[in-house]
Amino acid sequence: PLVWQGRHGMALAVGIPIIAAFSTEHTALTARINRIAAGLAGLLALATALAFWSSLRRYTVGATGPLSYWVHPEWTPPVSPLLLSIVFPLLLVSIGTLQWRKVENLGAVPEV
Repeated sequence: PLVWQGRHGMALAVGIPIIAAFSTEHTALTARINRIAAGLAGLLALATALAFWSSLRRYTVGATGPLSYWVHPEWTPPVSPLLLSIVFPLLLVSIGTLQWRKVENLGAVPEV
């Protein structure tokens, strides 16, 4: 089975901060670069969530087990697999939202 590992996302994990650094300049390309960086960050978050769900499924019911791995798991982590499946994507979205607000505030001009 295909498994996502941290090294597979390294290009995105390194590329997103580089693109973000270029986007801090006030040029005509800033909006376009911000959209590209946001899209790449969203794809990275989606890939991370899918890899987490895939690994959790593999450990709870096996690679060929049912997709609803939280119903009858053969192994359970200390926290409910269903709870982990819900909380982890919410955590990714909240971190992304906080980061987006931080980036938006960088471009704001302070009032004098």
